[in-house]
This record gives sequence, C-alpha cells and structure tokens, in this order.
Amino acid sequence: MPTFTKLKSGSWRVQVRRKREYVANTFISRLARARRRKAHLMFWTIMAEMVAVDAAKKNAESAPRATA
Repeated sequence: MPTFTKLKSGSWRVQVRRKREYVANTFISRLARARRRKAHLMFWTIMAEMVAVDAAKKNAESAPRATA
C-alpha cells in the first residue's frame, strides 16, 4: 500500500514497501502524481494485453489442425 507524504517544499513523496523492498518517488504536485500513475497503469495494461495476445498466438500455433 503506498504512503503519500506532503513535503515542506510542497512536493509529494510516495513510498511503497513490499517484501523487504522499498521504492520511493517525489512528485511536484498531486496532478503530476496522478498523471504518472495513469501512464504507469496504461503501460502495464498494454503489456498485459501483449502477453495475452502472444499466449493466444502460441496456443493457436501449437494446436493440432483438422484436415479435410
């Protein structure tokens, strides 16, 4: 779960701790954070779709073909 902290400078720090890993990023504003989050979600959605398409192609190629 991310933690959002407003810094004295007015910037926002986002911290995520997961399975002994720590990731942090600083944003100028909430709007910048929202834009970055949206871009990140779009990237991973596209990647997931590409993986699904590749898997479907792989399954189609390995499936036995019916002959008439």
